[in-house]
Amino acid sequence: MSVEKATARVFDGRSSWEAYVTQFEIEAEINQWDGPDKAAFLGTSLRGPVLTVLCVHYTSLLAALESRFGNKRQSELHRMKLRNRVRRRDETLPELAEDIERLTRLAYPEAPIEVLETLTKDQFIDALNDNEMRLRVAQTRPTTLRAAL
Repeated sequence: MSVEKATARVFDGRSSWEAYVTQFEIEAEINQWDGPDKAAFLGTSLRGPVLTVLCVHYTSLLAALESRFGNKRQSELHRMKLRNRVRRRDETLPELAEDIERLTRLAYPEAPIEVLETLTKDQFIDALNDNEMRLRVAQTRPTTLRAAL
């Protein structure tokens, strides 16, 4: 026997929530909805004053996700990593340069190319853990990361 997939029935707050959610769970099982499907069908089944609950929780959820995973938060994290980046033992200079380029792009995603190049070059020099090498490279006054490398 084939069961035709259905959409969730409407919930507007006038009937019992417990009865509605029980029926919703049965529908979800029949239709084999996974977590995201259940969330989508539940969200689209709300009507009237019940929608304010969805709006409040959706807005809170978006804010929490943006705070944790959004570009602004990630940029700050990458700036911190970039500031603290030093050459690791057994790391080649090209590997260091490549990682600093990557972190700089992530830390300053909207910066112009000229600014990124200056930041990358300066951070590369600062990341050198050999003081004599750092001084010699800085004294050559390189204008790009490639020149410093």
